[in-house]
Amino acid sequence: GLPAVKEFSTFWPEVETTHLRTIFRECEVEVNGKVMAAVSSTEALDFPIVHLSQGFEEITGYHMSFALGRNCRFLQLKDTQMSKALNGREVEAMKVFCTRKGEDGKTIQGDTELFFLINETVDGDRFWNMLIMRHIQVRGHDYILGVQTRLDLPMPRIIERPTTSMADVHGAAAFAESLGLPR
Repeated sequence: GLPAVKEFSTFWPEVETTHLRTIFRECEVEVNGKVMAAVSSTEALDFPIVHLSQGFEEITGYHMSFALGRNCRFLQLKDTQMSKALNGREVEAMKVFCTRKGEDGKTIQGDTELFFLINETVDGDRFWNMLIMRHIQVRGHDYILGVQTRLDLPMPRIIERPTTSMADVHGAAAFAESLGLPR
């Protein structure tokens, strides 16, 4: 993980000017607030983060020194039952996206998907996360570029705080279903 982090840091300007701006244009994203970008290696075990933009620490509270070289699942809810109830289907769809290959067995360059998740900051504050993921190739290596932002949406009380109550987990699952959110 960490040698790839050092190597990728020299690639970031190229990724920013080509892939990141293309995503904003294609998805018609208007950036009014903080946006963070994360790049993960598809060539290493468990898709470790090899680069993070400056907005990452501000949005999540996690220091880059903690996050680099790790899979991004640390942003998921610490309460695994609640996370499964709220983010289950979306997380499964993300796993499929990360491992999807074309008929030739290679990553499909430019393949892009949009995900909505409820994530947690390092302090346990929950937030709505809109995540656009795209398979990219830089200098012969395959990566996943994730562009995400914290959405300014109300957080229902039943899920705004960490809990261990099964009633809250069931309530959150019912809430997610009523919104048509993946579970």
